[in-house]
Formats: sequence, structure tokens, C-alpha cells
Amino acid sequence: MKKIVATGDSETALAELVDISPAALKTGASSGPSLKAAARAASRQAERELISRALTRTHWNRKKAAGELQISYKALLYKLKQLVWKAPTRRRRRS
Repeated sequence: MKKIVATGDSETALAELVDISPAALKTGASSGPSLKAAARAASRQAERELISRALTRTHWNRKKAAGELQISYKALLYKLKQLVWKAPTRRRRRS
């Protein structure tokens, strides 16, 4: 639901929910995946995409990205660590 609200594209959001691997979802007593696990996975994916777009727009300036996302700088750092994200490495120019 968060992805649909964030992107405004329900078809893509629902298509990506179908693509979530069953191994990533916890199964309950029933044979199908848990709704709670599916919601959590979709929420993480939407968060990852929003953060990625903000970081790309700000050229990995984390302080500006946090401002765009309307979260604190520390919250962004926590999310990046939680999502196991690293800044792209910069190439050195040879003279």
C-alpha cells in the first residue's frame, strides 16, 4: 500500500508483490505466505526505492537526501545500515 501511495502506480506495485520469493516470506499455519510478512517486504522495497531515488538526486549527499525524505540524518544512516547499503566508490583520476 505504501508503494502505491508513494509512486501512484498500483500495477507496478502489485506486480512486484507477485515477484517476492516465497522463501523471503514467512509462512504461517496455512499453506500461503503471511500477509504481515508480505506487507513488511513490500514496505522495505518501497523504502529502498525512495531512498535510492533521493540519494541519486542529491549525488549521495546524505544530509540533503534526509531533508528531501523528511527524516533525520541519523534515521537515514540507520536505514542505510539496516538495508546494507554502501555509497558508490569514487574512482581516482590518474594524472
